[in-house]
Amino acid sequence: MVADLIRGKKVGEAEEILHFSPHKAARIFSRLVKSAVANASHNYNIEKENLLIKSVEVGEGMVLKRWMPRAHGHASQILKRRSHLVIKLEEINKPQEAREGRKSKIQTFSYEEVKKSLEEAQKAAKMVAKEKEGEEKDKKDKGKVEFSHKEAKKGEFGPQKKIDSRPNFSRLGERFKGIKGLLRRTTKKG
Repeated sequence: MVADLIRGKKVGEAEEILHFSPHKAARIFSRLVKSAVANASHNYNIEKENLLIKSVEVGEGMVLKRWMPRAHGHASQILKRRSHLVIKLEEINKPQEAREGRKSKIQTFSYEEVKKSLEEAQKAAKMVAKEKEGEEKDKKDKGKVEFSHKEAKKGEFGPQKKIDSRPNFSRLGERFKGIKGLLRRTTKKG
């Protein structure tokens, strides 16, 4: 009903109609029209006086289902309906040149520029790979212990590496600590 009041009207005229309309939906449509006008003026540099409401669509939205208790243990359903509002604006006096908005600017590159940027990206990837290799070598070098027999004094054996005497297969249990109960259950008889 409110949508029919503003369809095909100029924006200023539609705002006046919505301002004096007693319907609850008039406030919602008023906010929607103001938002659409703000978007058009900010993104495409169109003046408010040059705008016309081309179409207004009201579609079905999400429905919340609630229940109301009734007599004798019954319940009746309450549907709280929502709606989707869509407003499309149009320019009254369109300029002869195509209007460029903030969001319609597309940047183009030549083949040479694209090729150059790809080469730079490949060089950067190689540098990062070299840095990672250097870090891995440093980590491996830290694990090694160098000790010369000439430096050792009598009775000193120098820094020693900690050696684990357990065989490799016995360390597998450490990975499965969280599921020991499961392992025990499967091994029980009966």
